[in-house]
Amino acid sequence: MRKLKTPRVFIVLSAVLFSVLYGLFAYFIMAFPVSHYLTWGPILFIFGLAILLLIGYEVKKRKSRATSDIETEEETLKGLLSSLLKSSSHKPIYLLLGNKKSGKTSLLTSSHAIKPIDQKNTLQTDYFVWHESDKAIFIKPAPRLIYQDTSNTDQTLWKAFLDKIISVKPRKPFAGCLYVVDLEFLITQEESQREYILDIINTRLSDITEITHTALPVYVFLSKIDKLKGFKEFVSLSPLKMQLEHLSISLKDAKGTLNDVFDNGFYAILSKMEQSTLDCAAMERSLVNNSALVTFPKQFELCHKIIRDTLNKVRVEKDGLHLVDLRGLYFTSSHQGGRKYNLLAKGCSNYFNVPMIASEHDQLSESPLFTRFIIDEQVLPEANFAGENKRHLRQLIRKSHMTMAACVTLLSVSGYYFFTTTQSNISIINQLLEVADHQNDDHEFVDLKNQFAVTSNGILPLYQAWTNASHLLDEKLIDINVDKLDQTTQIAYRHLLDSIHLQLLPLVEKHLQRKLANSSLSHQDKLHLLKMYLMLNEADKRDYSFLLKSISRLLTDDFGSDGAYANIPQYLAVYFKTSFPPIGINWDLVRTTRRDLLSQSKVDIAYSQILNSGRDADLGQLSIPRAIGFNFGEIFDNEKTNVGELSINKIYTATGFTTFYRPLSESLSHDLIADNWVLGLSNNTLPSDEELKAFQAKVRRKYTDDYINVWRTAISDLRFKQFDNIVEITNAIDTLSGPTSPLSTILNLLYTNTKYSPEASALAQVTLKDERLNQAVDLLKDSAEKVIEPDYELMKRVEKAFAVINTLQTSETENSQAPWDQVIISLSNLRAYLKQITDAPNVQQAALVAAKARMRETAADPIVRLKQVAQKAPEPVKSWLNEIAHQAWSVLLAESQLGIQELWTSNVYSKFELVGQNKYPFTKHAETEISLTDFEEFFASQGTLDSFINDTLSPFYDTNLWQAKRVDGETLQLSQEMITQMKNYTMIKNVLFDPTSNKFNIDFSSRFIDLDSSAIRASLNFGGESLDYYHGPAKSKQFAWPPESNEFFVNVNIQDITSSGEQHRKAKEGFWSIFRLLNESQLEPTSDGGFNADILVSGRHMTVKIKPSNSNNPFLLQELYNFSVPKEIQ
Repeated sequence: MRKLKTPRVFIVLSAVLFSVLYGLFAYFIMAFPVSHYLTWGPILFIFGLAILLLIGYEVKKRKSRATSDIETEEETLKGLLSSLLKSSSHKPIYLLLGNKKSGKTSLLTSSHAIKPIDQKNTLQTDYFVWHESDKAIFIKPAPRLIYQDTSNTDQTLWKAFLDKIISVKPRKPFAGCLYVVDLEFLITQEESQREYILDIINTRLSDITEITHTALPVYVFLSKIDKLKGFKEFVSLSPLKMQLEHLSISLKDAKGTLNDVFDNGFYAILSKMEQSTLDCAAMERSLVNNSALVTFPKQFELCHKIIRDTLNKVRVEKDGLHLVDLRGLYFTSSHQGGRKYNLLAKGCSNYFNVPMIASEHDQLSESPLFTRFIIDEQVLPEANFAGENKRHLRQLIRKSHMTMAACVTLLSVSGYYFFTTTQSNISIINQLLEVADHQNDDHEFVDLKNQFAVTSNGILPLYQAWTNASHLLDEKLIDINVDKLDQTTQIAYRHLLDSIHLQLLPLVEKHLQRKLANSSLSHQDKLHLLKMYLMLNEADKRDYSFLLKSISRLLTDDFGSDGAYANIPQYLAVYFKTSFPPIGINWDLVRTTRRDLLSQSKVDIAYSQILNSGRDADLGQLSIPRAIGFNFGEIFDNEKTNVGELSINKIYTATGFTTFYRPLSESLSHDLIADNWVLGLSNNTLPSDEELKAFQAKVRRKYTDDYINVWRTAISDLRFKQFDNIVEITNAIDTLSGPTSPLSTILNLLYTNTKYSPEASALAQVTLKDERLNQAVDLLKDSAEKVIEPDYELMKRVEKAFAVINTLQTSETENSQAPWDQVIISLSNLRAYLKQITDAPNVQQAALVAAKARMRETAADPIVRLKQVAQKAPEPVKSWLNEIAHQAWSVLLAESQLGIQELWTSNVYSKFELVGQNKYPFTKHAETEISLTDFEEFFASQGTLDSFINDTLSPFYDTNLWQAKRVDGETLQLSQEMITQMKNYTMIKNVLFDPTSNKFNIDFSSRFIDLDSSAIRASLNFGGESLDYYHGPAKSKQFAWPPESNEFFVNVNIQDITSSGEQHRKAKEGFWSIFRLLNESQLEPTSDGGFNADILVSGRHMTVKIKPSNSNNPFLLQELYNFSVPKEIQ
C-alpha cells in the first residue's frame, strides 16, 4: 500500500512565491502603500490557505497510517533494503544471477570474495541473500524474483527491489552482474529448457538496463568444469596446474566481434592444454592416466559450441544496441585439489587476513582450483568505471534546466521590476528637476523679457530722433543750416548703432544661447538656431536678410509684437544694414551643439524629412489587392499573404518620384549641405557642386534601395490559395489566363513603376530622316542628360533590378510574342486540359484516366509545358507558375484517388464482401468458407483483384515491392493497411497458384514421424489418397491439393493396440479441410522448410511431417489468414 506523503516543501515554496509575486505586483504595478489592506490581506490569505492544506494533508496521513497497519511484502522488501543500504551505500553493488544450483554462493566463498570473517554480514531473507565484504556488496535475488512463478506479486517485488536500490544509489546502482552458469546445466538440459531459463535471466538484465539506460557490466562464470571427464587426473598430472587456476577469456574489447574474440581465446587455452597433454603423456606410464590426459582437452573442446551459444544468448541486444557489457568469461570449479594448507594456519589467515602457510602434513584441507576471480581480474576496481544511470543523469539535467529557467525567470521579473522602478524614480526626479528648472527658467525669462523692454524703450528716443532727422533731410523742409542738420543726423545714427550694439545685441546673444541650451529642440530647429548664433560672430558667413528675419521671428514668437517689443525688429533692420563687428559667443556651447547635431547622419535627416513631407502631403497608397479587384481573394491566400506589404507608399511609384521626390530632395539637399559650415564641416556658406552632388547621391542611393526593396517585397509576398478540388483550381486558372489576369495586373504595375527608358521600337518610330535634325536632337539629348544625369542613374538602378522580370512584358521584335504572352498561352492550355476533366460526366473517373496517362507517358502535357515555361521565367514568376502546376497535379491526383475509391468499392470490396467476408480462411473460426471457384476468381492472375491492380494501381505503384511511383514530386497516397493487404495478396498469388495453369495448387510430401504408444496403426487420407503407418520405418508420399478426385475431405484414423482394435477417427470436409486440420494441430517448423504436425485424435497423438514443394510454406502462410479487403483505400 502506498504511503500518503505530505508535500510540505512544495506548499511552503508555492505560498512564498505567490506572496512575493503579489507583493511586487501590489507595490510596483498597483502602487498600493505598504500599510494598505490590499497589500497584506491577500498575502495573509495565501499563507492561511497553505496552513489549511498542510493540516488537511497531515490528517489524511494519520488516517492512512491508522488504516494500513498490515505491512505488504513490497514494503517489507523495501524496508530490508533500506536498513542494509543505509550504512553501506558507498560500496559497489554486484548482482548474482544464474540458473539454480549453479554455485553462486560457493563461488564467493571459494574465491575469497567473501571471507569467513565476512560471514557475520551475510543475511538471508525471503527475497534475497545479502553478502557484504569490506570492499563490495553481493546480492543474490531469490528465485521467486528471478523466475516470477510463485505468486502474482513476484513481478512487483522485482520492480520494488530495483527501484529501492536505484533510489539509494541513483547514479551507479549496480557496479556489475556476476552471471553464473554451470556446465552440467548447459550439457544435460534440453535446448528449449536451457533457452527458457537463459531468456528469463536475460529479461531481468533487460529490466535493469531499460531503467538505467546504460549497459550493465556482466562477468560470466562457467562453474562445475570438474564435471568434464578426465578433469581430476588432468589437474593432478598436468604441469599447467598453476596456469589453469587462472583460466579465463577477456571480452572487454569484444563488442561487435564477440564470436571471434571468444574463438581466439578458447582455442588458445585449448592449444596450451594439448601441448601440456603431449608433454605429460610422454612421461606417464599408466595407460589409464594417459587416457584421462587426452580425454579432458577433447571434452573441453566439445563444449566450444554450447559455450559460444550461451555467450551470444547473454549478449542482450535491442534495436542494434548492446544492453549488457560483457567483460570476461571465467571457468571455475569447487573441486578440491592442489596445494595443501595447515587447518589452523588457514583459520588464522582468514581471521587476521595474513598469508596462509604451506605444509605437507596429512591433516590438511584442500583449496579450490580454477577460481581466478575478483582480485586478479580487477573486477572491483572496475566499479569506478561502470556506466552511470543515464535516466538519473537526464533527470538531473532536466531539474537543472528547470532550476535555471526558474532562476532566469525570477531574475528577469526582478530585473523588470527594478528597471521599471528605477525608471519611475528617475522620471519623478527629472520632473522635480524640471519643475525647479522651469521655475528658474521662468524667472530668467521674465528678467530677460523686462531687459528687452527696458532696452527697447531706452533706444526708442534715439531711433525717433534719427528717423525724424532723416525724414526732414529727405524732404529738405529746412533750407538753412543743411550741413549742420546732416552732421546731427550722422551723430544720432552713430549713437543709435552704438546703443544697439552695446545694449540690444548682447541680449539677443543671451537669448539665442538660452534657446540653444534647450535639449527638447528638434534637429532642424537646433541647426537653425546655431546658424543664427554663429552669424553673430562670423562676419564672412552672414546672410543679413536671413539673420534679420530669423531673429525677428524668434523674438516675436517668444515676447510678442506689442508695446516695446514691436520696435526691436526695426532697430535690428537698421543695425543689420551695416557690417557690424563680431559679437562674442559661447564656443563651448557651439562645440556641444555641433557634437549633438553630428551624432545623426544628415543623409538620414534629409531622407526622413522627405518621407515625413510625403506623409504630410498625403500622397496615398498604391494597393495591389485593390488594383487586382475582387479576383484577389479568389486567387491569393489572405492569411499567408502579408497584406500590409502589398500597400505601397506612392512616394515609391513613378508618379511620386517625378512630382514629389525629385524637386523636394534637391531643395532639401541644397539647404542641408549649405549648412555644413555651421557644423564645422566646410568653410563655404554656399555648397560647391561636388559637395552637393555627393550629398544628393547618398540620399538618392537610400531612396533607390528602399524603392527596389518595397517592390521586391510586394511581388514576392504573394501566396496562392490551397485549392481543394479540381473545379476550384480550373476556375482560378481561368481567371489567371483571362484578360483581367491578376498576374498580368501585378506585372503591369511593376513595369509602369520600374521601367523609365522608352522601348527600342518607340525610339525607332521617332527617328528623323534628316541627318541635320538628328544631330540637333542628339545635342539636345546630351544637354538634357547632363541636367538630369543623377535621375538617370537612379532610373538605371531601378530598371537594372527589375530588368529581367520586365522583359516578360516586351517582345524582341515587332512580330514576335512577348514572353508573358507565352505564359498566358500555357495557362490557357492548362485550363483547357482541366476543363475537359471537369466537363466530363464523371469527374473522378476522367481525372483518373488523365492521371494514369501522366504516370505512364513521357510526352509533355500542359502541366509539364507550364513547368518548362516556368524554368525560363525569372523569380517570383517562376515560383508562381511552379506553384500553379504543382497544385494542378496535386488536385488531379486527389480527384483520381476518389475515382480509385469508387472503382475499389464497386469492383473489389463489394465482391469480396459477398464471397469472402467473415469466411474461412480469412476468419479462422468461421463456419462457412470461400469456395475454390470464388477464391480463384478473386485471387488468380487476371482475376478480380489482379485486374484491378493492373488497370488502376499499377500506373501509380510498383506492384512487386508496393512502393509508390513519384512524378513531379507527388505520389498517390494509399493507407498502410491497403499496402499491407496488397502485399498479402501478392504473396497469396505467388504461393498458392500454379503460374502455368493459373489454378490453386499445392504439392507436398508427407510421412509419419511418431505414433502414440497405445496405437498400432494410423492412416491419413487426403481426398482419396491415403498414407498408412505401423510402428517402424516410415515412407514419404507425394500429395497434391486439390486432389485429382476433386473430393475435398481429410480423414485421420488411429487403431488401438488393444485386442478389440478400436479405431478413432477425425474428419474434415470442404476445400479448406486440410487447412482446418492443421489449424487444430500443433505445428513445429523444421529446418528444411517443412513442419511437424502433432495431430490429436481422441487423446491419442500422432506426428506427421509435411514438406511443401514451395519454399514458402502454404499451410503456414500468415498472409492468407491475415488477408482482408479494407473499405477505404486511404
